[in-house]
Amino acid sequence: MRESASSEFEKSIPSSGETPAVSGIREKKEHVAMSEDHEKELRLVERMREAGRALSEAVIRAHPEREAIERTYQQVEKELAGEVTQLSEIADPNDPNAPKNRPLRVRLESGREAVYKPRVREMSGLRIGIPDGGFANREWIAFQINRALGFDVVPPTILRDGPEGVGSVQAWQKGRSATVAPEWKEEKYKDAVERIALFDAVTRNTDRNAENFLVADNDTSPESGIVGYDHGTILSQNVMDDVLRSTLLMPKKFGGLGGEPVSPEGRALLTSFLAASDVQAALKQAFAVAFDDEHASEMLWEIFIDDIQQYARQNGRLPLSRSAA
Repeated sequence: MRESASSEFEKSIPSSGETPAVSGIREKKEHVAMSEDHEKELRLVERMREAGRALSEAVIRAHPEREAIERTYQQVEKELAGEVTQLSEIADPNDPNAPKNRPLRVRLESGREAVYKPRVREMSGLRIGIPDGGFANREWIAFQINRALGFDVVPPTILRDGPEGVGSVQAWQKGRSATVAPEWKEEKYKDAVERIALFDAVTRNTDRNAENFLVADNDTSPESGIVGYDHGTILSQNVMDDVLRSTLLMPKKFGGLGGEPVSPEGRALLTSFLAASDVQAALKQAFAVAFDDEHASEMLWEIFIDDIQQYARQNGRLPLSRSAA
């Protein structure tokens, strides 16, 4: 769960000077640099940066009304690429309930805080359809999908090098987890909650529960007020693992939207994307960058477009989750 304030972070990290973890950045970087794959990773980082910027500009051309939001996103992305000045474990590594991939909380030179998920910390074999090391790329493509569809429910996320090598870095969300913020069910959040449900549907999310979306109160969710995170298990490459698991897509009697008609507002976002050929082309290129395997990229893109077309229909309905995540 992501807390509303950074008090615990402040306690664990002095306001000036280096933490023990940061003081070891140079040594860790030297070790990572010796990896024969590191240069390839750095090239991927640059390709993702270029693909994200191209998509952002395509969105602005297609939807001029979104320019202010996109410029905000671009600024946050720039800050996320800045120097890491402080970092700490988000959870006690010895806690059996801690996140399996042991994410880190970092502070950047701009003062912005973020969640850093190094690829080297990803647990091998956690999902059948997610290749080892594939979580970080999915965190990045999740934000690009959010950007292309105008959902505004996924925080800005980049892929970058860091103290423990290349990984995803996502803007830290101030707010309250849905586990302790029942107000997410209020009418004023209805549209935003549906957008997260639609996001889960078109990405076939296998891990949406009340601990990975929150009621936000910061500048990286300019419209919705509701933010989803932990998207490393979207877009499975194996049909055996392609099982939709989303609390938000459970049947209505269990508090979800599964089986309910897509609202006119939701359909409008989907049809707007389908009508914007330049945005589609830029997002397809982002898929090609995120999924280096050409066959996997094409397969996932076709499924993604088919799902959007299905839910954009006049009688489109949200899918039912197979189970709660």
